[in-house]
Amino acid sequence: MKLKRTIFITSMLFILTVMIISYTKISGRSSENDPMLLEQPSDRCTVYMVGKNASADGSVMTTHSADCGVCDWTWRHVPAADYKPGSTRKIYHITPQGGEALREGLLAALSSPQPCHTSFSIGIGNLPFLGNTETIAALRKYRSALNSRLEHVKGRRQDQQPLPYFVEALFDYSLTMIEAELKWTDKFLAQLEAIDE
Repeated sequence: MKLKRTIFITSMLFILTVMIISYTKISGRSSENDPMLLEQPSDRCTVYMVGKNASADGSVMTTHSADCGVCDWTWRHVPAADYKPGSTRKIYHITPQGGEALREGLLAALSSPQPCHTSFSIGIGNLPFLGNTETIAALRKYRSALNSRLEHVKGRRQDQQPLPYFVEALFDYSLTMIEAELKWTDKFLAQLEAIDE
């Protein structure tokens, strides 16, 4: 069984290597003219593939950790069908114009605060339709949910360390927003509770 497993894994790695080399030669793509083929640190990614003869229950498993910031490692599902000989699936790549549009959109998103319209804002704007006691109960429930979300996000952040700086920034931003919302909710609840006394 071990020999079969070793042969299978070696064969899969050989086929993958041949496919990559053939693709770059046939397509004419190279690291000089394609950012997707830029040399990446070789010690950053790992692929695990387990065939049905190599797993205890006959399962086929695969996983891949990819730390390449510019690579597209998404898996594609190609449905089973009778395809014409020589037919290929169309593969889309970002064009220079698309890359520039992406860059402009990202810069606009990072430089212009956007209004945030939520159902919570609608609720606050319509408090006169509710009694003080039920408003306080609802806001306490909201505060509890915020505390749960805060702990969840902190846990997710901790579980995935170390993180790239931009992912760390996303977590930090989310936590900062939740903490600010908690601070505001506590302050407003204190005002309502003072009225209720």
